[in-house]
Amino acid sequence: MTLGNDYKCPFCGGRVTGKHSVTYTDDTTEPVVIIQGVPAQVCQQCGERFYDSDVAERLSRQVDEIRAGRMTRVVALVAAMDS
Repeated sequence: MTLGNDYKCPFCGGRVTGKHSVTYTDDTTEPVVIIQGVPAQVCQQCGERFYDSDVAERLSRQVDEIRAGRMTRVVALVAAMDS
């Protein structure tokens, strides 16, 4: 989801800004997966993160591969931040 510069957070109404590099953590099941360098748009008031659909798909695939044992480590998820 690419948001405009005047986008308001649907959770708190704060201003959402883009082109941030964040650390994504998935702790829904074991093992906990942490991926650094994930491009996201972030609410400046509450910190909620918003990911473009292609980034969300890559995160999901990499988390699945790690949990299935096909991948042991992801240092950074690199994606175009101007998409």
